[in-house]
Amino acid sequence: MSRPQSEIGLIGLAVMGENIALNIESKGFPISVFNRTTSKVDDFINDRGQGKKFFGAHTVEEFVGSLKKPRKIIMLAKAGNAVDELIEHLLPLLEKGDVLIDGGLLFSKAEVQAFNEIARECGEKPWDLASFKTATVREAKSAAAGVF
Repeated sequence: MSRPQSEIGLIGLAVMGENIALNIESKGFPISVFNRTTSKVDDFINDRGQGKKFFGAHTVEEFVGSLKKPRKIIMLAKAGNAVDELIEHLLPLLEKGDVLIDGGLLFSKAEVQAFNEIARECGEKPWDLASFKTATVREAKSAAAGVF
C-alpha cells in the first residue's frame, strides 16, 4: 500500500524551515521535508515531527515523488551555489504548473538571471528585477494564504 502524498514540500530544515514545516502541518496539511544533510531529516522526524503528518525524504527524487500534483515546494536553502545546484537537480523532476518558492528572497541580479533562464526553458517571458520582486512576493503570499 502506498503512502498518501503530501500537499506541500519544504526543503531546508534549519530553524526557520523546521518552524514553517510545523506551522503548515499544524493547519492540517501533510508535508514532505528534505535536507541535503539527511541526518537533519531523521532528527526532525524523530523529534519535533514525531507523530505528525510529515514524510521525510532522503533524496530529491523521493521528495518530489511524495508530492501531489501540481507540486508546491518551498526552498529555504542558503543562497548561492547550494540553491543553484538544488534547482538544477529539481528542474528535470518538475512539470509545468508546479510551484517552486525560493524563501531566501535574495533578489540578486544572478537570481533574476536564473529565474529568466528557467522561464525561457518553459516558454515564458523573462522579467526585469522590479517585476520579479513584486510578482514573487505576491505569488508567495497567494500560495501561502491557505496555509498560514
